[in-house]
Formats: sequence, structure tokens, C-alpha cells
Amino acid sequence: MVAMRLVVPQTCYIFLHGKWDLYSMKKILFLLLLVPSVALAEGEPEVIEFDEEELATETVLPIFDNSVSVRNRNIEKAGRFEIGINSGLTLAEAFYDQLNYGGHITYHLSESHAISGSILMWNQGLSNYGEQLQNGEGLDGITFDASRAPAPEQWLSLNYHYSAYYGKMSVSKQSVVNTTLFGTVGLGMINNGDSQLPALNVGVGQNFYLTKNFALRWDLLLLMFQGPDPTTVQPLLTGGEELSGDSFDEELYTNPLIQVGISYML
Repeated sequence: MVAMRLVVPQTCYIFLHGKWDLYSMKKILFLLLLVPSVALAEGEPEVIEFDEEELATETVLPIFDNSVSVRNRNIEKAGRFEIGINSGLTLAEAFYDQLNYGGHITYHLSESHAISGSILMWNQGLSNYGEQLQNGEGLDGITFDASRAPAPEQWLSLNYHYSAYYGKMSVSKQSVVNTTLFGTVGLGMINNGDSQLPALNVGVGQNFYLTKNFALRWDLLLLMFQGPDPTTVQPLLTGGEELSGDSFDEELYTNPLIQVGISYML
């Protein structure tokens, strides 16, 4: 670098004053060859070696990689009982009142598996559409009274639950709601006032725990059973006596039910 500082002023002088001779040309050629070699020499990386004994052998995880708090359950269900009440609607019912209500008691075998016993009762009476048919509206003076046929009154079921998901939702910066999503399958009996009918149900449900014991719950169930079809007796006129289930042909019902309620963990 010292040689460059000494030669460059003289070289500039040569260019400015137009003095070109053999000696000056040699200096310029030498300068052109010297600059790349200096740059290459300065650009070569240095290799620093350390003994293996001096290198660190212990490692730790960063704080943001420690996800233990995410896996921690605020709601522990294993070995505990849960009781609840609920109410809902029979979505595909045309002739009878859709309102139903009931309750359940559940024992949690583990965090994922549980068994429960449930009871469901239907509000007795006809739906608005059933009352219109009973009064002969839209039937050209002919009446149809579905209340003369047996209808579901009560349902008892033994169920198995599998919790497929446990998570947390942040409702606000100050509160977190714990939630579980579960599937249900069960066997039971339906009482229609005339006979006992076997029934199968499958569905899904979800709990939203507002505290460690208290939760809001919804269920969507598909209830399947074989029962009497009131449309198979014609004419089923208004004002006659109630008929037994043997007077009607049977039909396979697949009724969807939606329910909401509350539950409490003991």
C-alpha cells in the first residue's frame, strides 16, 4: 500500500503533463499488476481452529421453544363425575312438538374416554303443522289427527364418549376458555306410550369450561329407531280414539337433535 501512495501522484503527473517514456510505461504496468495482487491477498479468509476441549458441549432450548405450558391441562377429567341438564329441538319432526329436555351423568375413565347415562323427554302435543292438519287446513275439509298415533315420550340411553380434542380459546386478554370436542355413540330405549323401542344414537358435542367445574355444552345427535308411522292409517280423522302401535306400519326414523345445556364437574 505504501508503494501505491508513492507511485500514484507521479503517475497522475505523467497523465496530466503528457510525458510518456519507457520508464513511465514500466511504472504504470507495474502498478496495474500490483493492485489486483494486493486485493487478492487482502481477501483471503483466515482459518481459526479451536480445540474440541474448549468448545461448549451443553445446549439449552430457547424460552419460546418450551411449549410445556401449552400442553398443561387446566381441566382434568380422569376419575371424575360430571352431571348436566340440557334442552333442544328435534329438527326433522313434522307432526309432533319438537321441544325436548333432559339430563345426563357422565363418568370419565380417562382424559379421552368416558361413559354416560342420559334421559330425554319430549314435550307432548302436536306441532303447528300437526295442529293445522288436525283442523283440516289445506286438506279440502278432510282432517288428519296425528295425536291418535303413538309418539316418542321418553328416551333412556347408555353412551360412550371419546374426547378427540382439548384446547384453549382466548376470549379476551384476561381470560381463557378451555374446550373439549368429543364424539358419542349409544344404545337405548324409547318409550312411545304404547311400547318400548330400541334406539341407536351417534353424534358430536363440545364443552366450553367457564371455570374448572362449570361448562356450557352443545350436542348434535342423530337418533335412529323403528316406530309406527301415523300416515299409514287412512283416514286418521280428528276426534277418534287413540290407536295402538300395532295399527300402523313401522318406519325407520333418523331424527337429528340439537341440544344446548350446562354441566358441572364433581
